[in-house]
Amino acid sequence: MTRTDRIQNDHRLTQISLVKFTDEQVETVAKHLDVSVEEVQTYLSGDVPRDADMERAFYAVTSMYPFRPNGVGEPLPLNLHHFDLYQQRAGTTAMYPGRGQSLCYPAMGLAGEAGEVNEKAKKIVRDRQDLFAQPNDVEREKIKKELGDVLWYIAAICHEAGLSMKDVAEANLKKLASRKERGVIHGDGDDR
Repeated sequence: MTRTDRIQNDHRLTQISLVKFTDEQVETVAKHLDVSVEEVQTYLSGDVPRDADMERAFYAVTSMYPFRPNGVGEPLPLNLHHFDLYQQRAGTTAMYPGRGQSLCYPAMGLAGEAGEVNEKAKKIVRDRQDLFAQPNDVEREKIKKELGDVLWYIAAICHEAGLSMKDVAEANLKKLASRKERGVIHGDGDDR
């Protein structure tokens, strides 16, 4: 069965023919699907039927979704540049005392917003008398808003520290992958 035979009408798949992809992204998709660059470009022209593997591969190179062709092999590289884009956009709304000079304000803000996420989780447990209760749709929306604030403060801290959110995310993923490989994902200490 060919990839084209496995076409799916999955509502989560994007309309990739409407997006402009870089040559590097096209080459990455071709390499990971083991097809020619020309085949990928033809697919992008929109003149061929939708292909679930192809669409998921493009989604992977433009997002943080770790796609594995046919569910096996090495995942496509994550596109963590979206973190830097978020950091830039969040910075346009950053108006606080000492901006560009101090970590203090955003660090306190992060602690406060993380506390609000914790508070929402605590109330779910308290109200349902169930430590493993899952949020309903209303609670999920409230948590989403608080997590957005957490993310904004992380972006502000990165700005103040001269860090890229992309670099922070990459370093964290590498650290955790290394710990998993070495069997020390559980335990104590930052340098394990």
